[in-house]
Amino acid sequence: MPSILVCHRLKLAYVAIPKAACRSIKTALATTFGVPYQQDIHNAAWDRVHSLRELAEMDDYFRFAVVRNPWERLVSCYYDKVRLVHLEPARQWIFPQYGERLRTDMSFVDFVRAVATLSDNGADEHFASQWPMITYEGSLAVDHVTRFEHLHQEWNRLRRRFQLTALPHENKTEHPDYRELYTKELADLVGQRYALDVANLGYDY
Repeated sequence: MPSILVCHRLKLAYVAIPKAACRSIKTALATTFGVPYQQDIHNAAWDRVHSLRELAEMDDYFRFAVVRNPWERLVSCYYDKVRLVHLEPARQWIFPQYGERLRTDMSFVDFVRAVATLSDNGADEHFASQWPMITYEGSLAVDHVTRFEHLHQEWNRLRRRFQLTALPHENKTEHPDYRELYTKELADLVGQRYALDVANLGYDY
């Protein structure tokens, strides 16, 4: 289940989808909500919603999430969580549970092929499908789904409505345009792996 953060004063709830600007959004919300944190914004003292069912029942709150093109999101995941760990061994390797299936020295092609073999039930949240993170019993559990690609325009609307702080650009992952990294075969494989996101969130390659 994704991390779901809530501000009861503003009646605002945010579903944090990894690799879709969640660190930047959490930083802005922590400043607005007055949530203290030291080093890791993910471990701040948030008020949380503990299930998608609970979130779906909070219809007097404004509930939102940010989603991202699945092909680009997977590229960002690889460069941030695999390649950078290989180049900077001091960084934390967050996928030890997969043993040899996922390694810091693997190529992007091998990473994609490995992820494609993992169902959402066994997938880390950084590369799990996004649609199940924002739905309950097949229906949206949020009021608004913002695309990562349009985030800054959408954030300005949220700022005005809820008096939020400006959105910082945290944890930016440098990588080539995602289209440069895919062959047709590899792009098709990602499309099949993330068929739920493609069908329900309107993304294409």
